[in-house]
Amino acid sequence: MRLGRMKAMSCAACHGMDGKGVSREGVMVAPPYGDSELVKRSPEGLALIILKGIQRESETYSTAMGSMAPVYDDRSLAAVMTWIRNQFGGHEDVITAEQVAAWREKHAARTEPVTHAEISEMVDAAP
Repeated sequence: MRLGRMKAMSCAACHGMDGKGVSREGVMVAPPYGDSELVKRSPEGLALIILKGIQRESETYSTAMGSMAPVYDDRSLAAVMTWIRNQFGGHEDVITAEQVAAWREKHAARTEPVTHAEISEMVDAAP
């Protein structure tokens, strides 16, 4: 959990360390973790968003999220996901580096950010 919190500093620029999101000039930059079904649902879906980014689909948030794949190795990403899901998503699970490596490999062909609609489809798709 300590490693996840420390490594999540890059997430805090948009999501805030308190997980409530950051507002700039009255517009939210990114969604709060606590309100996010994407944080509460499948860990693979969350990994997909972090690895590939997610497209901006409305004016609700000022930015889209780019890929964080180059920022995190498998161990670091597992720690960040564990911290986010436990702190804000109502989970008490531990994401492993092996899980992240498998998800990274499974979705390696994807080069552009995902949409909300694609996440379930991609996560539920056969490897």
